Amino acid sequence: MMLNDLETAVRQSLETGRLGTPVSLRMHWQLPQPETDLAAWLALLARKFVSLLGDPPARLMAQRCAEGRQWHLLLTGTRGRTASLALGCGASKTPQAQLLVIGNHGLLRLTGSEPLEREPTALLPETEAWRAAVDESCRQQATVELKGFAISAAAR
Repeated sequence: MMLNDLETAVRQSLETGRLGTPVSLRMHWQLPQPETDLAAWLALLARKFVSLLGDPPARLMAQRCAEGRQWHLLLTGTRGRTASLALGCGASKTPQAQLLVIGNHGLLRLTGSEPLEREPTALLPETEAWRAAVDESCRQQATVELKGFAISAAAR
C-alpha cells in the first residue's frame, strides 16, 4: 500500500462517521534501511496525517535516541487532540506499520508490511516547515509552538 492510499483509506473511514470525532492518532513505523532520514519521514507523516484529526496543530515535541535510529513525535492540536508518531529504522527486514485512530465512538486499526513506497528525498515547501519544527524541538529538547501551521482537507 502506498502512503497516499493509506491516507485515503483512513480519510474514507472517518467520513463514514462510525468513529465519531477523531481525538487521537497513533502511528508506529519501522523501516528496514538503517541509514534513513527519520526527521524527514516524521515531517512528511505529520503533515499528511495531522489533518485527519481536524484540529489545527498547536505544539510538538520530538525526541530521538542517541544513535538517531528511533524518533518519537508528540503533536497536540489547539482543541487538545493528539498525534503520536514513532519511527524507527534498521530493526526489521521489511517495512512495518501500525496505525490507530481513536474516535469518541470507536477506533480504526490498520497494520501492514509495506506502507511506505520510498524515502522522501525532496520535501515540499509546506513539509519543510514541519521538518524545521521537528529539528528545533529535538535540538532544544523542548516543546515548540506551531504558529502559522494550518490543516487542509487533504494535505498532499
